[in-house]
Amino acid sequence: MLHRKAVLFLVFLASFTIVYSSVAFFVLSKPAAQAFIGFGVFASNGSLSNYYQNSGAPNVTIGQTLNWQLQIANRIGRIQLAEVVVRMGNLTTIPPTETGPSNAPDIDESIITVPNAENSTVNFDWKIISVSHPGRLTYLTLEINGKQVGPPVGAVSGQG
Repeated sequence: MLHRKAVLFLVFLASFTIVYSSVAFFVLSKPAAQAFIGFGVFASNGSLSNYYQNSGAPNVTIGQTLNWQLQIANRIGRIQLAEVVVRMGNLTTIPPTETGPSNAPDIDESIITVPNAENSTVNFDWKIISVSHPGRLTYLTLEINGKQVGPPVGAVSGQG
């Protein structure tokens, strides 16, 4: 009888130990989280859409300034150094892939630090200063954040 009580006591002790240690583990554990860096392009009205407002016209006009904000959200767990490279292309431009960039030319870049659990914003105001059409190409002279970009950005004409 004494042996049976000892076995019963050990079974209950093991059961309660498993239950209470499992509860303690789940109560004290942090929820699973995935570290990430987010990137967004915000229009002048603060939205992630309506980047271009020109009374229904399909193109950006010469001299029209577009005010965008490029925002980086850091949720990695420590401060990050971020390089923002701006490229401009049209429908003939090869888009970026998961392993490589677009073939569009770099027209601006910024290097900023992004504190952990915060967002950093890069102002990006741009406009077309002039357009030239030598042959089948169209070249745009751009101004970004008050500075003229050189050399002009070119693409095959008539391709959006």
